[in-house]
Amino acid sequence: MQSYSRGTDLKLPRTYKAAVTLGSHLCKDTLTQAYMRMRLLGRGQAIHFIVPEEIATKIRERTGKNLANPIEVTDVLCWSIGETWDDLKRSMPLWAVQGHRYETHKYLLQGAATTLSQANMFLEEEAQNLEHRYRPLSQGNRGIGLIKDWDMTNKNICKVVQRCKDFGATAFGSAALSEEQERELAPEVEEERQIERPPRVKAYAHVLDPDLERLAITGILPQNAMAWGKAFTALGSTSAGALFTLGNFPPDLLCTLDYVRTVKDPPGIARGSFISDSFQRPVQWVMSIRGPNGDGVHRLLILSSFEANQLIGSVKAAKKVTLQFFAPRANASFASLDKLELFNVGRSFNSESLPRSLTAQLNLFAGSLYLRSFHEYGELCDFLGLLQGKAKKGQRVAPDGFITPPVGRWGLTTSPVSFLRTLLMKIR
Repeated sequence: MQSYSRGTDLKLPRTYKAAVTLGSHLCKDTLTQAYMRMRLLGRGQAIHFIVPEEIATKIRERTGKNLANPIEVTDVLCWSIGETWDDLKRSMPLWAVQGHRYETHKYLLQGAATTLSQANMFLEEEAQNLEHRYRPLSQGNRGIGLIKDWDMTNKNICKVVQRCKDFGATAFGSAALSEEQERELAPEVEEERQIERPPRVKAYAHVLDPDLERLAITGILPQNAMAWGKAFTALGSTSAGALFTLGNFPPDLLCTLDYVRTVKDPPGIARGSFISDSFQRPVQWVMSIRGPNGDGVHRLLILSSFEANQLIGSVKAAKKVTLQFFAPRANASFASLDKLELFNVGRSFNSESLPRSLTAQLNLFAGSLYLRSFHEYGELCDFLGLLQGKAKKGQRVAPDGFITPPVGRWGLTTSPVSFLRTLLMKIR
């Protein structure tokens, strides 16, 4: 920014200063109003021009000054008057078109009632035809544009055309006019997104449980270990947890305590009443554990990123379990990763050894939104006990599709639809 002033700044009781910020659309009236308020300019009052580099470049281009010569007040006034002239020149075609429209329309309504033919005479062409758009014009007639089609026998229209010629504004191209004309827009709803962030709470420190380390080295899943639990029961502190008995889900899918614990309950809230919807970790790392005989995957254990980082060396060395990367399918164009073949560390893994029940549990818990095929859809309905097709004799179907008496392969006794809807739409 540069500042230019004129006049001496005397220390008088009523010394007045004005600062004028020059923008790209400054008109002469702005400077005129500034001078009008400062009748004693040079005798106790001063004016400062604050000029951005972009405007300073335009001032130098108009006045022909180089960078070595400073910009003076006369240069600013010259640029301001020139910008005002250019603005008037750009506005003249629009003014002329409005005047021509008034002259051609003012005689149409003669009587009290408007006929259909009179109303049709108000219509204007919505688009240019090929001849009007591409017909050859001489260099002298190219700028005249629409004027040559006007009725020059009307003295008022002649005055309008002459006024445009006086200003040198004869470029009546449709592109120039469309930039200045007002557009009638449909009402637009202005929305300003306000992100409501969760409250500030204290986070739990990451802890690597010794039982988890032994599992990574030995591949043996101990009974009654406190380092992990059923994955779906970990959602008990969410708003979805109150809609379903989470213990009814199969026990095959597990998650560690470090994955579950994210933040501590805020102070002043009763124990067990804190809703942890905003603090649920995404599912990224899964450990597949084989059965006692080593035939097929027996359990899937969801880990936190901290635990996966700490255990990756032990898993590589021992090769008793497989550490795998996973992400839910949130877009139909993304490939599904539920075969757990994208990135594996440790023991060799065959996706055919992964039970379909475990795959379905992992997709539901992680928040996958898309299935591969209609066959997978039917398979998921069989697990959850939801109706597909027509109900059999003796079956009662709830409005959400849950069949009673229960027929699902997971043995769910109540409908999980409300729980899954909240988990997928609100939490995940």
